[in-house]
Amino acid sequence: MRLEIRAIGKLRGPLAEVLADYRKRLGDDCKVSDYEPPKGLNGIALQRKEAAFLLDDLPPYPVIVLDERGKDEGSAAFAQRLARWQEAGGAT
Repeated sequence: MRLEIRAIGKLRGPLAEVLADYRKRLGDDCKVSDYEPPKGLNGIALQRKEAAFLLDDLPPYPVIVLDERGKDEGSAAFAQRLARWQEAGGAT
């Protein structure tokens, strides 16, 4: 199963380590991208830049978006979600 992880902000610290581990385990089947918006943007301009990064050229397989305002999900729940996607052929 292929998947892509897109994150707003530079990946560093513990999150970068976790994503490096996912990349290592999944190999070429996992693409990880991060985006740090230009300095000085705020409000709607910032949201538009972030949305463009997140929604640009969506692949036909799951894209996981990492955002500090997003939903927290534990490892077990995330593993279950990945299993469901894998069982469904990556389409849900």
